[in-house]
Parts: sequence; C-alpha cells; structure tokens
Amino acid sequence: MENETPPQEEKADVKKMERQAITLIVILLLVLASFIAAYLILKPKPYFMYGAMKVYPLRYGESNILIYSFPLTLNMQGESYEAEILMKNSPSIVENISYNVNESLFNMAKIAFTMDPQMNSRAFLAAKEISGMAEKLNIPTVFGVSKEAENPDLLVFDCQNSTDMLRIVNFELANETKVFSNESCIIVQGENYDEMMKASDKLVLEWLKLITK
Repeated sequence: MENETPPQEEKADVKKMERQAITLIVILLLVLASFIAAYLILKPKPYFMYGAMKVYPLRYGESNILIYSFPLTLNMQGESYEAEILMKNSPSIVENISYNVNESLFNMAKIAFTMDPQMNSRAFLAAKEISGMAEKLNIPTVFGVSKEAENPDLLVFDCQNSTDMLRIVNFELANETKVFSNESCIIVQGENYDEMMKASDKLVLEWLKLITK
C-alpha cells in the first residue's frame, strides 16, 4: 500500500508526543507551584509582630469589636504554662503612656480595684483588663469603690488600705493619662474612659515586661 507509514516511524511519533505531553505537564506543575508559593508569601498574616511577640487582631461579639490577642508562656511556682492575653488596645498604641510603678508592688497576695462610685461601667471594664491578667496568675481580685455609695453592699477602700497582702489599684479620671505608684498603691489614670483603658493595658504589658520601648 502506497504512503503507508512504517511502524518504526509511528512508534517514534508516539514517543515524541508523549515527551511533549510530559514536558507540558511539568511546565504546568512548575507554574502552579510558583503561583502557590507566591500566594503563601504574599498572603496577609493573621498577626503582626510586636518585638518578639505575635499579636492577633480579632473581631469579637455581635458588635464586631476589635480586640488584640497574644499567646505567651507564664511561669508560676516553678512551672510554665501557655496562656492567652486579651486586651482592647494594641501594644504600640499604649507603649508611650507615662509609667512609673515600683516593681516591688507586684509582689502581692490579692488585688483590690477601686474607683469613684460616680464613674460609669467603662471604668469597671478598664479594671477587668488587669483582673483578667491577675486571674491567670492565680492572684485573687476584688472590686469596690473609693467612698460611700448608694449601694450599701459595695466594698469601700482606697489607697490608704493598700498593703503587701492587699494591693489597691485605684482608677481616676484626671488631666493626664499615666500609670504610677503612690507608696504601696498603684494608680491608673486617664483623661477619659478610653484613655483609662489604654492605661490599664499599659500596666498589664509592663507587668509582663512586654513593652519593647
């Protein structure tokens, strides 16, 4: 029969097509791998670094409130364990707040948080920023007010009651946002309630020695 392709040539053509197909597959796999690698490199991380610490911005609750979470290792009574710290403000926002607290005041058996009874619930939330940290360290906490209130069930104590057994943390509204100590009492001061919350977060980060500045 005329023009019939010899079997050897047919086999050569098949092998050539197979090699071309394999080459094409390899190229496609390399392109796919490069796309995957680029995605993994450029993909936004769920956290940002503050010093050596990973900080995770989170949206919380139905109101979608932004909070910050960071995992860390706590040492207590010679043992280490993992914990998660939650706070309202990013460390970089509060790092420049004035801070002057005698470190020896962190040696305490119990913490009592107090504030003017006329303050609203946001002062209480600022105190909760610190009490949450204390609870992770197994330090008992109690809440009260700094002077007599309409509710007779509220505990009344102020800086004069502060001792090594019962450390008083007093919350104040003033014309400057700062954290400082007055003898054995720790004072968290804010120009407004938002600033008071920032001062509370500053105290927690300083307590944990996490401020890098």
